[in-house]
Amino acid sequence: MGSEIRWRHDLSGATLYATVRNGGGQYFSGEAFEDLNPANWGDYDIALTESPAGGYLYAGTFPAAVAAGAYAVEIFEQSGGSPDIGDSLRATLHAWWDGAALRVDPAAALAADVDSTGTPISAGKVLEIALAVLMGKAAFNSTTNTWSVYGRDGSTVLAEIVLTGGGSRNSPTL
Repeated sequence: MGSEIRWRHDLSGATLYATVRNGGGQYFSGEAFEDLNPANWGDYDIALTESPAGGYLYAGTFPAAVAAGAYAVEIFEQSGGSPDIGDSLRATLHAWWDGAALRVDPAAALAADVDSTGTPISAGKVLEIALAVLMGKAAFNSTTNTWSVYGRDGSTVLAEIVLTGGGSRNSPTL
């Protein structure tokens, strides 16, 4: 295994590294996932090497100890002598790791999502929800701060999204 993480950068000769976050927002430290601890930032980095030199393509090895699943791979440009939490974030790649290959594509990331029953969410269900919203088959209840998206029959609830006081989504139920 090797070079599973690939990034085409706009600068040759840069010092880039990646971090891996799980769905709970925890960072992989090289041994296990943990809550973000700025003092441990240097434990989260995965070096990316430009190859060939002057080729603008950077690659690194995804940690073999990470279980199969969906992850956020963040690409940072290092500004000092070692990785620092203040380094510039260049990209966040949503990917599926199968234990041997890292797939960065919407279908792979979607395969990791499940509905409230634990059933994988299909692209068809995502499209059905999007169409329901566009066709006005969605309603907002200001008392409960909940958006409800209804199916073609107008009564089957496809999705419920509870909004926090600031108006952001929190714990959507599909």
